[in-house]
Amino acid sequence: MAIAYIDSGVEDFNTDDLREHKLTILQDMKTALQNDTGENEVIHARYTEAISSMTSYFIDDYSRTLEDNTIETEHIDELTSAVERLKELLSVIEQERAVVNDNAVDDIAGQTQALVDKYENQIKELEKKEKEEEERQKAEEERKAEEERRIAEEEQRKAEEAAAETSSQSVASKTPETETSVTEVQTTEVPATTPVQTTEAAASNDNGTERHGDGYVIPGPVSNILSSGRGYSKHWLCDENGNIIESTLWYSDIYGYAYDINGNYEGWNIYDY
Repeated sequence: MAIAYIDSGVEDFNTDDLREHKLTILQDMKTALQNDTGENEVIHARYTEAISSMTSYFIDDYSRTLEDNTIETEHIDELTSAVERLKELLSVIEQERAVVNDNAVDDIAGQTQALVDKYENQIKELEKKEKEEEERQKAEEERKAEEERRIAEEEQRKAEEAAAETSSQSVASKTPETETSVTEVQTTEVPATTPVQTTEAAASNDNGTERHGDGYVIPGPVSNILSSGRGYSKHWLCDENGNIIESTLWYSDIYGYAYDINGNYEGWNIYDY
């Protein structure tokens, strides 16, 4: 009768797919063994063999789960998944420990917990490295952006200076004929406050005179037209909106000599071109 019960229990255990049913069969088999008087060594040995085989099923399952989740990786997501499955294994072992109470189960549980601790520490280290790398990359991007901004500002400044220099040189080198395409406005005709001096006494205001064959004397340029008392015209250029471009202001006297914005002689005569 006992042998038939044992054989039937083993067959049910092997054919039943539900883990809960297998655990119940194992528990029933252990209870039957406890109630066995042990007088029949054959029956006692069959109980022991059946219980060992059933217990091995659970231990082997624990071992496979532990082995499948023993990994070497630097990927946080893979480590996190392994930790989750190992914690599930620990939970199952704890639930089934009362029935599957073998020393091997304790060993597996210890190995599983150690692996969980290892992976969790590894995850923390990897997350720390990732954060440090993100901060380093952010700082590098900010440094590059600041450098690019500084270079752009420097290039803009140089371009503006070059444009201003080109504009100044262009105004100084243009003749009245070449300036006809640009709006030039003469707004001031200042008459001479004193007669043109052609005698030697006038040398203090003139840089020299040019005497023509007919005896008529054309005085040379003065050092500063604004303080000379000589009549002059004021010239400037306008932008597309009709606004005066201050940097283009210049003067010419009644003899055609050109002077800069401050009234200083520039070394050329408009009638020479």
